[in-house]
Amino acid sequence: PCNMARAAGYIEQPRQIIRAVCEDFREMWPNGDRNFCCGGSSGLLMDEFMRHRMLFSKTKAAQVYNNGALILVAPCAICKAQLPKTMAYWQTGATVHGLIDMVGYALVL
Repeated sequence: PCNMARAAGYIEQPRQIIRAVCEDFREMWPNGDRNFCCGGSSGLLMDEFMRHRMLFSKTKAAQVYNNGALILVAPCAICKAQLPKTMAYWQTGATVHGLIDMVGYALVL
């Protein structure tokens, strides 16, 4: 996501975690600091802007749909708020989970 990759430079670290806990990791293209925005950042994460948020998220939804992923991992709080609505609106078939959620699912107690 924008905040982690572009602002903080955390590009490979979340991917290392995902590869460790997921059986079928599918990288999107473009990725890293070139990845597409979820459409919810820049102060747009309000219901009053829902129409615009969905229009801005169309590229991300197409990227997810074309990837064929059924689970979209989002480590960013803004993305976790935006992407479930995006995936449902654009009917991608993907569900959204947090990075730490995926670690929790992988734990064997």
